[in-house]
Amino acid sequence: MPLPLEGIRIIDLSWIIAGPLATRFLAHFGADVIKVESRSRMDVGRANRTPLYGDLPGDANSNPDTGGYFQDVNAGKRSCTLDLTTEGGRELLRRLVRVSDAIICNLAGDQLVRWGVGYEQACELNPGIIVVNVPAMESSGPRTGWRGFGDTFAGVGGIKAVSGHPSDPPLPFGHQYPDFSANAFHAATALVAAIHHRDRTGEGQFIEISQYESTAAISGATVLEYTANGELPPKPGNRDPMAAPHNIYRCEGDDSWCAIAVEDGSQWAALIAFDGLEALRDERFGTLRGRQQHEDEIDAVIERWTVRWDRQQLATALQERGVPAGPFQNIEEIVEIDPTLSDQHFARLPHPVGRDFLVHRNPIRMMGGPVPPWLGPLIGADTFEVLSEVVGLSGDEIAEYAAKGALE
Repeated sequence: MPLPLEGIRIIDLSWIIAGPLATRFLAHFGADVIKVESRSRMDVGRANRTPLYGDLPGDANSNPDTGGYFQDVNAGKRSCTLDLTTEGGRELLRRLVRVSDAIICNLAGDQLVRWGVGYEQACELNPGIIVVNVPAMESSGPRTGWRGFGDTFAGVGGIKAVSGHPSDPPLPFGHQYPDFSANAFHAATALVAAIHHRDRTGEGQFIEISQYESTAAISGATVLEYTANGELPPKPGNRDPMAAPHNIYRCEGDDSWCAIAVEDGSQWAALIAFDGLEALRDERFGTLRGRQQHEDEIDAVIERWTVRWDRQQLATALQERGVPAGPFQNIEEIVEIDPTLSDQHFARLPHPVGRDFLVHRNPIRMMGGPVPPWLGPLIGADTFEVLSEVVGLSGDEIAEYAAKGALE
C-alpha cells in the first residue's frame, strides 16, 4: 500500500531536534527527505553526549553516524553532503530546489536568504516551492539573528512560569516541551497543509514558525486566566482544577511512584472502595470542591495506602476499576518490561558500527500496516545517488564538484 506522502521531496536544512523531528514524521509517511549537511559543520545532533554500549569497535562513540539524537530524529532520510560555504555547494542546493516540493530550516532567521534560497529566491527557481523557516524568534527584524535551544524557549515562552510546585525555582525540564512537541508538530502540520494547498491551487507558500511563539502557544489557558482575572496563574504542582485527588504517590520500594487522578464521583467511589481507604469514606469528600478543600488530608491517607503496593500492580488494579492511574517507569522498564512499548513500539536494527540500535517506530498507525522502522542516514551516504538520480548529474560532473570541495 503506497504511503500518503510518496512523491513529495523535502530538502532538510535543519539540525538538532525541532526541524529534523518534523521531517522525520513526514519521512515515515513516505516523503523523500534529503538532509543536506556538511562534514565541516555537522549537525550537532550527530555528536554523542554519552557513550553508547560502552566502548564500541573503532571508537564508534565519536562516530558521527551513531549520535543518539541524530538517530532519533533523522530516521528514514537520505544524507547529501554539500559545503554551502562554497559557490559550488550553493549551486547544487539551487538545483535541488528546482526539483523539490519544500525546504525546511531552523537556523538563524535569515540563513536561507544568505544561502540564496530564501522564499523569493527559491520562487525564481521553483514557483511552487514551499519554504518553512523555523527561526528562534523571527525571519526578519531586530531578533533575526537570535539563537536558542529548547530550554531557552521554555523560559521565554512562559512554560516554566506555570510549571513545578509553588515554592520551587523554575523546573529544569530541558528542551523536551519545545523541541519534541510544539515546534516539531507545528512545523510538520504547517508543511502538510501547505502541500495540500499547493496541490489544489498550484501556489507555493512561505511559512514562518517562530520557535518562541510556537512554544508560547502551548501555554494553554494561562494567558486567558491572567487577562480575565488580572492575576498571574500560580504554579500548580501536581494539582489540577478539574480533578482531586490528582497527584503522584509513593509506592513500595525505592523511588517508586504511581500517579492517580479522580475526575468524577464514580471514579472517587471506585477508589475508596479499596480496602485500606475507609478513612476517605467521609461526606466531606463527596464532591470535587470538598475534595479540593481537603486535598492535603486526602493525599496523606492515599499515600499511607499506596506505600504497601507495587506500583505496577497498583496501576493495574486501579485501571481495572475505572480509576485513571499510571506507574512511574524508568527507561529500563519502558524498554524491557512494558508490553505495549517493548513489543510494539521499539525495533532493533543492525548498524554498520557492529551493534544493534534500538529505535522508535512511528507511533502513528494507519490502515495498511505499520511503517517499517529506519535508522538515521550515514553522513554523505546518499550524495552520489541524490546528485545523479534527483539532480541529474553525470558521474564526471559529480567528480568535478567534488574536486572543487563542494561535496564536503
